[in-house]
Amino acid sequence: MNHRLIGPLTPYNGADGVYMTINGATTFVRIGRPTDAAGNSTSSSNFVWSTLNTVNFETADCSG
Repeated sequence: MNHRLIGPLTPYNGADGVYMTINGATTFVRIGRPTDAAGNSTSSSNFVWSTLNTVNFETADCSG
């Protein structure tokens, strides 16, 4: 989904992300700014999918 609008930027528990509906379940997907090898942000206007998981779900379908 490169360079496509996914949804509005939304904070959840201090994390930035978007809400997406996947197979009928709405879930929060964390995003962040791209970084270089040293961990410095490389863009002020682009986002990438985050590999950090700070949102825990109560059910196996990522809802709750």
